[in-house]
Amino acid sequence: MARAAIESINKAQNAILQHAKPTDAQIYADAASRVIALYQHRVHSEVPDANDALELRKADAAERSLRLAALAGERREILKQTQRRRISDETARKLRHEIDLLESRYR
Repeated sequence: MARAAIESINKAQNAILQHAKPTDAQIYADAASRVIALYQHRVHSEVPDANDALELRKADAAERSLRLAALAGERREILKQTQRRRISDETARKLRHEIDLLESRYR
């Protein structure tokens, strides 16, 4: 099953890249690599078991936690830059809104 998933990922990536901007190619390649890595672990495991699902959930939780920590750091930096008048209030508001949207994905 994992091999079929990897094959589907590769096909989908190729289809997406045909319509994507050349500047976005690396973004799609990186995303595909991360997803494929999850499935390759399953291919190389001799006996799939419930621990695989548990490990994937732990990895997802860890990634989510780290992404939220990064967004909190960005939010603090925006505040500092606004206080030092290096960015305008309007720019800060827009950046905070983007962070709010990203945070909602990971909560």
